Amino acid sequence: MEKTIFEKNGGEFERQGDYLIPSLHYHPKKNSRLAYSGGGIWTI
Repeated sequence: MEKTIFEKNGGEFERQGDYLIPSLHYHPKKNSRLAYSGGGIWTI
């Protein structure tokens, strides 16, 4: 089976029951701040 774009860019999946769930990790940069707006969370 061909790799997905997510896997080609270093992403991994974990199996949970019958489903494959993307493993998403967030590694913030030093000295970065998060801001919340009604549309989502942004790094500033």
